[in-house]
Amino acid sequence: DLTTIRLIRIMRLVRVVRLVRVFKLSWLLESFEDMMSSESSGILFKILRMIMTLILINHLIACSWYLVSEVTGEDGNVESSWIRQQSLHLEPLSSQYITCFHWSITQFTPASKPLIQPQNSAERTFAVSIVVFALIVFAFIVGGISSGLAQLRSLSEERSKEFWKLRRYLRQNAVPMTLSARIQRYLEHTFDRQRAGVSSKSVNVLPLLSRPLHEEMEHAIRMPIMSYHPLFKHLNSEAEMVAMHVAGDSVTCRYLGHDDVLFVQEEPAKHMYFIRRGHLLYTYTGLFGEPQKRLDEVDDWISEPALWAGNWQHRGRLQAVHSANLLALDAASFAAIVCKVRSAAWAICMYARAYIEWLNSQNEDLLDDLASGSDAATMARIKGFMELRKNSVDGDGTSSSSSTFMHIFAARKKELVRSASTVPSDEAEQERLEAI
Repeated sequence: DLTTIRLIRIMRLVRVVRLVRVFKLSWLLESFEDMMSSESSGILFKILRMIMTLILINHLIACSWYLVSEVTGEDGNVESSWIRQQSLHLEPLSSQYITCFHWSITQFTPASKPLIQPQNSAERTFAVSIVVFALIVFAFIVGGISSGLAQLRSLSEERSKEFWKLRRYLRQNAVPMTLSARIQRYLEHTFDRQRAGVSSKSVNVLPLLSRPLHEEMEHAIRMPIMSYHPLFKHLNSEAEMVAMHVAGDSVTCRYLGHDDVLFVQEEPAKHMYFIRRGHLLYTYTGLFGEPQKRLDEVDDWISEPALWAGNWQHRGRLQAVHSANLLALDAASFAAIVCKVRSAAWAICMYARAYIEWLNSQNEDLLDDLASGSDAATMARIKGFMELRKNSVDGDGTSSSSSTFMHIFAARKKELVRSASTVPSDEAEQERLEAI
């Protein structure tokens, strides 16, 4: 009968209302927004989300507007509803939906409205409610979109203003053209990198973190890179608290722009470096001329001897081919932290002694600053150093004194380290060494 046909038409249209389930995906949209790599892309995503929200709201209103007319209309009475007054019930479903959506969206904007007027009290009440609702929602959405566009314009103006001041400063101080170009290129890269990411200095709430939480956060960020080296992987698994202190207090980030030089040959080495990202070129002079090695893997590390030999000098020159990001482990700070924990100090002590002995056994002309976790010979040698620790403990399974640990860190190249298991007989001398 006619009532059944009407219900079928209503249910066929109301099926699209199931799209309301997209509201359950709000958490997914927030997660996607958190993955935005720059502030400008985040602003654009917010604008797009507001526009999609407006479209979704208008879709729901269009379906409701059609439903109210179908329920309240009477068959055979042209004036009973706007659908029959416009003869819309005789048109295809797609045409019905487009007409309803057009009416809905014109309630939010000052655009010209279709020739559709409410024909009964239910339709008129619904139309008035939508107009009031649209006043609030439209003002909110338009305000959000305008604010986002203003933020984008502000970001662009800020960048232009800052680099205009930089160029003016360089001209006033007669900086050479080539140097000026390098400075601008580096600062442009650094500025864009900071915009693309979020630095710790730009997060104003981070200083509120407690020291243990801050160290745990730095440990989670930095230790995965450092753990490509077997020694630090072992330290992280066996003495996690020591690894946290090392990652939080001894490691800093180094950023290099295009063609920046990190160190040169014969420069005293104070840090060990781990590559986070980027491309670097290492050049050194050996027996066979001036070979070059390209570094671009996260399992590469640089200048490990700086941790164990007090007067190690870099054997070559390291320069960034493109922008690079490195972790710098300070040798003195690393030693000061590790020697506070007896078990960790003993493990590092045995490794340091084996490393220095190997270093002294090598041809000086063949040594360089590089090592790689992908090199089987390097990994086998390091694991061999670590195995020595298992054979260097007391009979009761505990380590000997760590008081000579600092002596190992102060060892000079070409000087074999004395046995680290020597325990000073004089108690006062032992306390003095441990205080150092």
